Amino acid sequence: MSSKLNYKITNVTAFAVQAFKDLKDKQASNTLNNARKSCEAMCRAILLQQFGEINGDKIILGEIDKNLRPINAINGKHQPPLLNELLKQTKNFISPQSIYFRCQDIRYGGNNASHDPINIKNEVSNEDVDLCIAQFKEILRWFWNSYLQRAFPQEIENAFNGIIGLEFIDGFGGQTWNDFYNETNFFSKDQKFILVSPPKLEGLTENQMGILGRINWHFIFDFDPTSQESGLYKILKDVYLNKEIKPINIEQNNPREKNIISNSNFALNWFFANGISSMPSTVSATDREWRQDLKYPLFIDKLIKEYFSNKLQNVIVVFLWDSITHIRPIFEKIAENSNPGWVKFLLVYDNALKLDRLEEEFSQYDVNLYNLKNLDIVHGISTTVATKNNSSDKLTVQIPSRGDQDRDVYKDINTERFYFEEKNIEILYVGIENQDEIVQAEDVFYKGGKITWKDIFDELDVKRFKTDELEFKIRKQLELSKGAYVVELFHRAGSGGTTLARNIAYKFHDKYPTIVISKYQRNKTKEAIFKLSEITQKPILAIIEAYQVNLNDRDALVREVNIDKKHIVILYVRRYFSAIREKTDNPKLVTITDNMADLAERKRFVSKYSSILPENEENVRKLENRPLNECEVIDFSLVNYENDFSQKSLEEYLLAYLNKLSANQLQFIGFTCLINYYTQQSTYEYWVANLFTSKSLTQDLLGIPYEERYIKKILIQEYNEEGEPTGYWKPRFDRFGKIILKLVLVGLNVEKIDTWKDYLAQWSVDFISICKDSTQILT
Repeated sequence: MSSKLNYKITNVTAFAVQAFKDLKDKQASNTLNNARKSCEAMCRAILLQQFGEINGDKIILGEIDKNLRPINAINGKHQPPLLNELLKQTKNFISPQSIYFRCQDIRYGGNNASHDPINIKNEVSNEDVDLCIAQFKEILRWFWNSYLQRAFPQEIENAFNGIIGLEFIDGFGGQTWNDFYNETNFFSKDQKFILVSPPKLEGLTENQMGILGRINWHFIFDFDPTSQESGLYKILKDVYLNKEIKPINIEQNNPREKNIISNSNFALNWFFANGISSMPSTVSATDREWRQDLKYPLFIDKLIKEYFSNKLQNVIVVFLWDSITHIRPIFEKIAENSNPGWVKFLLVYDNALKLDRLEEEFSQYDVNLYNLKNLDIVHGISTTVATKNNSSDKLTVQIPSRGDQDRDVYKDINTERFYFEEKNIEILYVGIENQDEIVQAEDVFYKGGKITWKDIFDELDVKRFKTDELEFKIRKQLELSKGAYVVELFHRAGSGGTTLARNIAYKFHDKYPTIVISKYQRNKTKEAIFKLSEITQKPILAIIEAYQVNLNDRDALVREVNIDKKHIVILYVRRYFSAIREKTDNPKLVTITDNMADLAERKRFVSKYSSILPENEENVRKLENRPLNECEVIDFSLVNYENDFSQKSLEEYLLAYLNKLSANQLQFIGFTCLINYYTQQSTYEYWVANLFTSKSLTQDLLGIPYEERYIKKILIQEYNEEGEPTGYWKPRFDRFGKIILKLVLVGLNVEKIDTWKDYLAQWSVDFISICKDSTQILT
């Protein structure tokens, strides 16, 4: 069962018990309010159960309806449905129908005239409460006994009888901590955590604040101006002995300041989010001053963009403060700069009365809310998290080196690891698959995520046709005399070039010092390679991707290494589009395509992806019917995970080809995806014949080399039974169509993708106009 579903079910219980507590305290309005919240949580749980976590969550957020049709945003925001609309969305799943009408009684608050503005009563009567409580008890028993088919919760049974557990007397207590702890991935030491800390950690002693140092915080937004003198910074700076703490303040918000954030796993970015008391000009006295005069939200935007520039995954953000003014920019900017599902927000609040407002403010984000006090958090950490969770004292970072008499030995460079990471160099070491910094579910790779070292160790990927050839050419260069050598791996978008390069790195890392360089820094990168060469006395294999280090910088690095007379082999990974004349005997070039190279390779892909989701094996095996040159690597992931595939990865893949298309082909793609999105029908190329030089897209393509017919990466051409093209086209995948439509309508500007509907009218007019000009029948 998904964590979101469990969270909603927990909310049903929490609000139900709170309702009966309010009943016992004779708080009539609060009783009905919490009963309503419990029913809303129940409806949301039903939606997650019936539609799955992805679509269920979209319905809950008001992005789509129960028929999975998009819902228009209002002023740029979707409105999460409340009980009335939730009941409409779940009505078909609530049986018998009497339960539905009992829920309606809860919605009306026992006041049958509440939908009539003339007769509505302003006060809640005892009769209203009695009616609702009677209906509420039947709803709760139905939900657990009939719908979930589980044992009825004892805490609710006790609440029926007026017995309220201690954990509900002051917040939702013990069980809430357990739910919170589960969502933190048990505060795993390999997980990246961001902390948002309030101006004062109320109710905590210095020793208790020190317990927060057991967590592997990677970034702290600290709103306490006295933190350095008497707050969290003073207490924790001596706890993280194996981390470099990078203090950051608002005065660094200027164009000259670059590389403010460190993504090293041995760094703790500490941002004083409301200044430092010893620097009065950095401290705001009012919300307006914080927001408008000192411009903290703008600097937060800059920091978060830099932090997430390395495409971090599985980051958990813990908010110990619920000031909407101050935490909203953090929510917004993290959501904007990370892929959906890659960041989890956990918001702690200390007053149950705040819940409605917080849910309303942050409903568009993947956020879980917990009614806990600081003392609950600290007590929970103290009893569940080991004292040296952040320590790397016992970690050994062993890499291959040359020992006496040229024998291979392993040297521990743990003490130097931070030095290399600060130079944007990741070192592969023995056992890296067991210490992988990115903790992710197994299927994240299949859904468009970058493959981790553990994924490679577990052999999640499929061996590509050119793997052995690439490995052979790299080994040959490593066996040459000293110097800098480059082996180039050319690949198309979606062909798995990054995956193959990381696979090669993993194959060599126990024999040669192996690194991944993610950024070139003049002199600094050279110095780091020089140092590693001196430590190991062996040839070094470096993986570099062209989108991170351009060709000029790569060549500069080659010249610097040659001057130093060190031995390094660079596997340079770059995309290509035009046909490449590759000679098989070229010792420095390997090309992989995005389609299947031969029957054996396709068989390997079919076998792997059939085993991942056996229930979808039939659809995977349909790919065997396609010609090899039309059966692509990305197709296998999309057949299994089309709806869950990474939005950002799909956008990058599609943009790589959309940017190569001519204006008339882009226009045809826009029309095709527009028609398919709203009618699920294909588009006839002769409807818009005037778009094409030869009055036909099919004919135009015949004059273009096959490798450069990029439109076929986007659309699929339909054929009749004789194998002849019919002239009809549609998106290769439904998910393609939705993303392409938005991108093309906004001129391929990703920043404007949410405004795509603003251009619908003009595109519709253009389509009609071109149809009229192209088709005599219409004229």
